[in-house]
Amino acid sequence: MFVSSEQPKVIGSTVKAAVGEDVILPCHLDPPFNVTNLTVEVEWTNNDNRMVHVYENGSDRPEEQDQVYRDRTEMKKDLLRTGDLSLTLKHPKVTDTGEYRCVVYNREGNYMRGKTVQLKVKGQNDLTNLFSVLSGIWVVVVVGVLAFIIGIIIGIIIGFIICHYKQNRRDASKSQISPLFI
Repeated sequence: MFVSSEQPKVIGSTVKAAVGEDVILPCHLDPPFNVTNLTVEVEWTNNDNRMVHVYENGSDRPEEQDQVYRDRTEMKKDLLRTGDLSLTLKHPKVTDTGEYRCVVYNREGNYMRGKTVQLKVKGQNDLTNLFSVLSGIWVVVVVGVLAFIIGIIIGIIIGFIICHYKQNRRDASKSQISPLFI
């Protein structure tokens, strides 16, 4: 067991992940500090203050976890011996992109240390760009279809007016024929 006289602090970082591929959100006590035999609580929360993972008194507390993260997180018990409080997030989604906080409380429930980790799930920009392109294409298609339909309607109206005009001219010319030629 490593024991240090220094007060431990938590160190975090920025992480990039691919959609669907498990990712580790790093969080380490510095200096290394064994927390397996201490009464400590480690909470991982996201930027919406949802409870991502809770570790307390040597075990995980899934009942305190937000449903969105249920069965998707894990803290390895053997890593806690070294003060590694990293969290594995399984099957990350684009919506998981954001800020995560690793916070350590002592046995009295007082804040000891904490750090944030930025998670950027790859594909977010790709999806945003895809939606932008698709929405741009969609607008062009809708405008094109509407222009085509309006063109057909105008063509039908013009055709009807021309036919009606020609019919009226024929009717008018028949009524104006001289009786001498009948």
